Amino acid sequence: MINKRAFTLVELLLVMVVLSVIVALSVPNFNQTLKRFELKKTAQDMVYLIRWAQSRAIQDNSEYRLVFLDELNSYQILRADSSQTSSNKKFISIPIRMGRVMRVPRSVKVHAAQAMTIYPDGTLDKVSIELEGQGGKLTVSSREQRGNVFILEGVYES
Repeated sequence: MINKRAFTLVELLLVMVVLSVIVALSVPNFNQTLKRFELKKTAQDMVYLIRWAQSRAIQDNSEYRLVFLDELNSYQILRADSSQTSSNKKFISIPIRMGRVMRVPRSVKVHAAQAMTIYPDGTLDKVSIELEGQGGKLTVSSREQRGNVFILEGVYES
């Protein structure tokens, strides 16, 4: 007796071909979505770190600084050394997780000044940090409103 509930080899191959076409069409879209996600995540991480440093600056009554390293491929938050005189400030690494060097993904290019200072009263240097990738352009900016940092779509023109 022949089992009529089974699939034939032709039917299985046809399903595999259809699935392969669907996967082949969705991979480029997924790649673009991943690049856009990396760009947005980099901007969000940078804003989060700046806001954290801003709250710590107020709490510690100390200056903090966001600095870019390795030709703008990474960034880090530093704290002003309290043992130094005010005329010659030296910034030191923070020995906690928030003080580690943050890497910028290879798909994201940063165009920025070399540093942003966060002052003890919570104000920030007026700086625009432009992030550019295949997913578009975003600007992390502290120019719009005193003491606030924003993520703007596109490139901010000063």
